[in-house]
Amino acid sequence: MLLKKFTLGQMETNSYVLGLAGQGSCLVIDVPAKPAALLDFLSSENLRLEAVVLTHGHYDHIAGLKELLKAHRQAKLIIGRDAQKVARNPLRNYSALFALPMSAPKADRLVVEPERIEIDSLSLQVMDLPGHSAGSIGLYHAEERSVYCGDTLFAGGIGRTDFPGASHELLLESIRKKLMALPDDTKVWPGHGEQTTIGLERRTNPFLNGEC
Repeated sequence: MLLKKFTLGQMETNSYVLGLAGQGSCLVIDVPAKPAALLDFLSSENLRLEAVVLTHGHYDHIAGLKELLKAHRQAKLIIGRDAQKVARNPLRNYSALFALPMSAPKADRLVVEPERIEIDSLSLQVMDLPGHSAGSIGLYHAEERSVYCGDTLFAGGIGRTDFPGASHELLLESIRKKLMALPDDTKVWPGHGEQTTIGLERRTNPFLNGEC
């Protein structure tokens, strides 16, 4: 398994490159601002970018998208079905609030649970994770016991819900019914911060055990 994490942009947003070692094709999950290091890695490893998957449409996860797609025109853009309206609207993706309005390109594919995204032999199960933003999704790789969940669950925290259209109750339901249903040893790769595990968050996350 090829896995490379980049933390980019002012919001220190995580981007992930996934592929199977030796196969040459890959996908990227989320594209923050200033993706030069990500572009350099794809070039140095001679990787063919087949798809870019957005966990949701907020500006800090899409800011480098057009630059990446310009350099890799063959790559398909994949996003949750209800997230495209967020990603393509500067008011809804909050980029307009920072006087840097941006809009994602129209997606090549809109996905919902329980679809799969497949690149060569790599297969990721789509999980609908509403609450933080409309159309938020996670990507579960069963063989590696890994889930890429955007801004739904963090190490010791959960995604913000003080935005219009967000829901604290719905976010907690997504975490408890979807993410907490995964095995304890599942690695959690969030949109910000460090990697954790489902078991650790089940035991210690204050938002899940009633401390917050």
